[in-house]
Amino acid sequence: MRTFSIHNIVKFLKPIIYTNKLINSVIPSKNIVNSIIILGYHSISGYRNLKYSHYYSIDPQLFNIHMNYLHDINFNVINLMEFQEMIKAPALIDRQTIVLTFDDGYADSYFYAYPILKKNGFSATFFLISSFIDSKTIFPWLRESLIPRGENLPLSADQILEMTRGGMDFGSHSHSHQRLIKISQKEAFKEIQGSKTYIEDLIGRKINSFSYPYGSWTDFNRSHQEMTKLAGYELAVTSIYGSNTKDSNPFLLKRIPIYGNDSLSAFKMKINGSYDWIGGLQKLFSFFT
Repeated sequence: MRTFSIHNIVKFLKPIIYTNKLINSVIPSKNIVNSIIILGYHSISGYRNLKYSHYYSIDPQLFNIHMNYLHDINFNVINLMEFQEMIKAPALIDRQTIVLTFDDGYADSYFYAYPILKKNGFSATFFLISSFIDSKTIFPWLRESLIPRGENLPLSADQILEMTRGGMDFGSHSHSHQRLIKISQKEAFKEIQGSKTYIEDLIGRKINSFSYPYGSWTDFNRSHQEMTKLAGYELAVTSIYGSNTKDSNPFLLKRIPIYGNDSLSAFKMKINGSYDWIGGLQKLFSFFT
């Protein structure tokens, strides 16, 4: 299914997704107050080459609209470290919780996402690929030249430290962003554990979360979940669509990706569960890859 990506599948199924929204408005399928949506962002930039990064690059103005909406509706917006503390508490979650995460560690997060988050009083978890930190090397999958202020470079150590002091949370996205399923068990554990050690040494505190590279059903397996736990992480997120509860497997947390063409209307649908069922399709398609 690599040639027919989940992004194209979701685009093709949009009419069904909107029908599902209408059905849910009449017959609610679940209690969204007790569901926890983890959003998956990547790049926040107006300069990116959308030919190659249409899904993963979001204009800062659109990101600002998303965050303003969460602020105005008074959602409980937290990072993964706060999520971990919340699910340990016995108290019932009294309002819808949104967890903000960013994969890869683009420098544009420092220039755009970070100020917008601070303005709204939010924090997020940024997953770093440790071998790219301070490398001044454009991520190879971007296929583009350097853009203003080096926004498409990886975050630098200084930027990470400033964001840490500003209340942001950091986690690991592995050492070099390889599909764990494609490498040996020994190499996979080095990717998982080595990145944790590197990031902790950099920011001077423990990190508790891991984001599986690529993160769908065919990119990691149960043994990688066990490695993540053994390495000392307490949470791990996937790229599998869906929401979570306080009883979800902490090493198999689902997320809802946010794309560059997600209008406020689409964003509202995503945070209210209208896209959760796509995770079942991902599971089904994994049997044919």
